[in-house]
Amino acid sequence: WATATSPQTDVINAINALETDNYFGPYVLYVATTQFGQLRSFFTDGSGDQIFDRLKRIQGLADVRPGDRLTAGTAVLVSMRRDVVDLAIGQELTVVEWETKGGMVMNFKVLSALAARVKSDSANGSGICTITGI
Repeated sequence: WATATSPQTDVINAINALETDNYFGPYVLYVATTQFGQLRSFFTDGSGDQIFDRLKRIQGLADVRPGDRLTAGTAVLVSMRRDVVDLAIGQELTVVEWETKGGMVMNFKVLSALAARVKSDSANGSGICTITGI
């Protein structure tokens, strides 16, 4: 983001776009790690605020997190509702135990099978807004 106010403008525009499609908050903003570092910059207006602080004050925005899989210059705003994304559980958390060395050694493994499930509605709306070119 070239200027300190650009992130606020982009996030507010993304929230407006999602609300137009009837996807309301709470929202979580995932930001590429390059831009996430830029959010630590301070405003030069004497307020002592970081860009990050002002983003967190936007009504409806619950959190801002780094998205280490996002390419630089990209952010994703997600409406954190069950009809947008949920966690599919294939296997609950389970402890598997077995013996080796004639019962003298006990071995343990913990396993689980989980997947994030992104959903869309009949109009191809998903409750996810991508912000690019930042």
